[in-house]
Amino acid sequence: MTLLPRAVRDAVLWAVSEIDRDQPVEGPWLISDFVDDLFATLRFVVLLASGLTILAAGIATAGVYSLMAFAINRSTREIVVRKALGARTTDVVWLFLRRSAAVAVPAFGIEPRCSSARFACLGSRIPGVRPEWGVGLGIGAIGFAALIVLATLLPTRRAAAVEPSIALASE
Repeated sequence: MTLLPRAVRDAVLWAVSEIDRDQPVEGPWLISDFVDDLFATLRFVVLLASGLTILAAGIATAGVYSLMAFAINRSTREIVVRKALGARTTDVVWLFLRRSAAVAVPAFGIEPRCSSARFACLGSRIPGVRPEWGVGLGIGAIGFAALIVLATLLPTRRAAAVEPSIALASE
């Protein structure tokens, strides 16, 4: 296999076609084609890891929703007491949103930058890996933060809708 730059390859192909247009030419190959083939498996691994990251985020979302629903269900008595003392439903919802944000926000403030840095580093070492892929994962992390807010909001609104007199009488 002869590895040639693109300009030399084009000149060789032109010269062969000038001599005999019916002559099939296999090769010469470009250095860039050889490098692309060399790194194809590594690019596939990077894409596979990105896909698995997205799958893990989906599974984590289900886990976060379950955990938040459980925690808020355990806090139903606190919610009912707060409502009995005059708290509005929005006050209770904001309280639990702030609690979940205090845990989630620091991680999601850092993740987009880390993703971009990881893919910029990989892109400098692996041809075909673009730094923009890290931005996509960072945006996915922000979407995951939105899902955490939704996972907090739904069970909290359900628990806040319980009538205080009924909840306290059942305990």
